[in-house]
Amino acid sequence: MINNITSSPYINFLYSNKKLTLVNLLRLSICLVLICTASSCLKNEDNTPEGPKARLSVSNYVVNAGGFQVMIDDNQVSTNELQFGTTTNNGGNTYLQVAAGLHNIKLSTANGIIGDYTIALKSNTNYSLFVYDSLKSSGVKALLAEDEQPTDTVAKARFLHVVPGDDSLTAVIIKGTVGVALVRTYLGKQPDPEINSAFDLVLDPSFYRVQLRKNNMILFRLDSVLVQAGKQYSFVAAGTSGGTGVYRERIIVIEHD
Repeated sequence: MINNITSSPYINFLYSNKKLTLVNLLRLSICLVLICTASSCLKNEDNTPEGPKARLSVSNYVVNAGGFQVMIDDNQVSTNELQFGTTTNNGGNTYLQVAAGLHNIKLSTANGIIGDYTIALKSNTNYSLFVYDSLKSSGVKALLAEDEQPTDTVAKARFLHVVPGDDSLTAVIIKGTVGVALVRTYLGKQPDPEINSAFDLVLDPSFYRVQLRKNNMILFRLDSVLVQAGKQYSFVAAGTSGGTGVYRERIIVIEHD
């Protein structure tokens, strides 16, 4: 941050002549604009308080809720609502910088607050908050997963099932002719949802095919998913059984940086 603009070498140069000409005045105006712009950019880079920080992503899988605003300690984190099937985006990164410590998270819609949580975040730790279920049935649920740090040489993945009403779904991750099947029960019915929130699948960097299956029937497929070393991926079964449009039952891939 530039605290004292009169110390700028640009201004000293422009005032080196005793007489301030029209050209110099124009140059001075341009420099002041550039300095103010630079100062503004620096302020916007990281507006979290000084001190240790955590990183938090939020994903919306709440059926019938539409979009919601994510409020951290009553501060809105984005000008846009987080729509169904999407995750927070911080300049291409899913994680938001948040001061370590205790925080209140609210999910706000035009019709009111649909989620209100108090969470504790440790410094230098990544977290994913998955908000899911249905506004019209058993209500909104949430899982806060503590994400491990990525490794440089391999990729890691996990499979989460948040489709209300489907007891069990399978994700098949295929490279060439070899595939691995990950079976999950609905997250809201698991006695300890955090058990399946770990990145427990190690993948070589490559292109993969991904299928969502129920009783050996393919419900949805992705034919080319690029997996890169040093990154982590969440394969999330979302939507509703027999749903259409935005609520079509499918796999959504989150790339965590």
